[in-house]
Amino acid sequence: MCMIDYADDAPDIYRSRVQRARNSYKCEECSRDIKPGEHYHYAFMVYEKRGDHFRSCEHCAVAIDWLMTNCGGFAHGGVWEDYEEHII
Repeated sequence: MCMIDYADDAPDIYRSRVQRARNSYKCEECSRDIKPGEHYHYAFMVYEKRGDHFRSCEHCAVAIDWLMTNCGGFAHGGVWEDYEEHII
């Protein structure tokens, strides 16, 4: 079963894009260092009047793309847990 099936309502605002890092960041999914010059996926959302952002490395983006294709969505911070549920 997909985690997105149990998620709350969709965020009020959701924007995402691929960016090139100017600084070092931590991937929100696997805690890998995203080094300056690397591409990463950036997402900004507003949910219940609270803004939040997420950065995911290109490695985790593969799992995110798989979940988008097979589940129709994903939950930030739960990508690997959801992905493992499908492959085990």
